[in-house]
Amino acid sequence: QLPHSADEQAKYGRKIKDAENLKVGDIVFLKNTYATNKFITHSGIYLGNNEFIHVSTKKGVIITPLNDPYYWQERFVFGTRLVE
Repeated sequence: QLPHSADEQAKYGRKIKDAENLKVGDIVFLKNTYATNKFITHSGIYLGNNEFIHVSTKKGVIITPLNDPYYWQERFVFGTRLVE
């Protein structure tokens, strides 16, 4: 079980620093997705092929390119692997 907060979720698993080393099922963590004092503000599940699934407050559950140069790419912090 993981906590609801992305900031708290980031404390679990083995860190994967580079997006190129992510595997399907890894959790990805992002920053600056809304105004807060927390560093990690968003998380999703890596699907492979540079895509992750996550929840948008406006669109619900969506699949998005992690390497989107206009938004997500600059917000990627690291991933974690919960299961080896």
